[in-house]
Amino acid sequence: MSLAVPGKIQTNQAAELFAIAAAVEAVPPFAPLTILSDSKYAVDGLTLHLPKWEADGWLNTDNADLMQDVVARMRARSATTKLRWVKGHSGVHGNEQADKLAAAAVTRPAPCAQPLPPPPMQFVNTGVEMRSLTQRLAYKLVRKQNHMGYERQATQRQISQIAEAAMMTWNIPKSCASLWTSIRGIDMRREIRDFWWKAQHDALKVGRYWSNIPGYEDREVCSKCNVREDLSHIILTCQEQGQGTIWELTNALLAKRRIHLPQLDLASVLVAPGVSLKGINEAGTSADDRLLRILMTEAVHLIWRIRCERVVDTEADPPHCHTPEVIAKRWRKALNARLAIDQQLTRPVKGRAYLDRTAVLKTWRGLLEDEASLPEDWIFRRRVLVGMPLPPPRGIG
Repeated sequence: MSLAVPGKIQTNQAAELFAIAAAVEAVPPFAPLTILSDSKYAVDGLTLHLPKWEADGWLNTDNADLMQDVVARMRARSATTKLRWVKGHSGVHGNEQADKLAAAAVTRPAPCAQPLPPPPMQFVNTGVEMRSLTQRLAYKLVRKQNHMGYERQATQRQISQIAEAAMMTWNIPKSCASLWTSIRGIDMRREIRDFWWKAQHDALKVGRYWSNIPGYEDREVCSKCNVREDLSHIILTCQEQGQGTIWELTNALLAKRRIHLPQLDLASVLVAPGVSLKGINEAGTSADDRLLRILMTEAVHLIWRIRCERVVDTEADPPHCHTPEVIAKRWRKALNARLAIDQQLTRPVKGRAYLDRTAVLKTWRGLLEDEASLPEDWIFRRRVLVGMPLPPPRGIG
């Protein structure tokens, strides 16, 4: 037979699998069948790797749909089916004839693909076995199901607003995919990634979330401002101690590098993991971009943490825990911890460093305490700290 491969997947591997499926369909199910193929991928996949791939729910399998198709047809047979690998172009008669049929088909006008009868999919397991389930497989399964048409309205609304703000505020185009992948950048700590992922999904426990939980309705409203809480209020406008002080200190640090933030709303803040100054300042450098990403994400996350301590941790003592002086110290501690992470990531591990030393030096240039007395390359020097001015907290409005 010489058949055109149906479907969008037009690869050598897809053709090998389709050929096996066609052979199975051409032979009566009660007749013993031996298939010779020069495709080690197909033979090993349908024998050696099949139990593992099926137990994993086919999530780690290339051409999973084609593999399932062949498996279903083979299992529906009542007679024995054998697969045997033969070396290609080695004089095996059947294999040589198959190559000639394929070569001859290339020279003819492309025929209309004739799909095979539907496979009996009841013979194939499509779920993940519990003994094989890992967190990574679970995430893959969730993502696969999300791609099957389900769209969370709150997420779509939030992402579209963030993408629009990237263009309107920062003058940089951002696709939905780039907004999600920016969260996994090396400039984001794992703890902040988790927070940002929930923020972009509009899934943080604020405002209306608490109105339906008996005994916790008071958390819906900001006790200081007497308005319903949402992330925009918490990050940008709340009059409680926290956001005003942190944004003042952030702006003071950025001013040392002559970086000035535009007027921010929540959507333009949530662009931070992938933000760039190139759209609003042609003189901006990659080091300035990296510094801006670090400062904005660390600032927003600390504001959120302080709010959670004030609202959720009822055993805390707000007059003592959240004074401007304490908040300033916590901001300084957060940045010094972030600086220490940068220093560690420049250390070679097995001959490879995760961060370029020059990039780190340029990122923190002009922001270090007593910088004039530091050597030009201070990467592996201990007790290098971020200098911190202490302006009066006024908020950013």
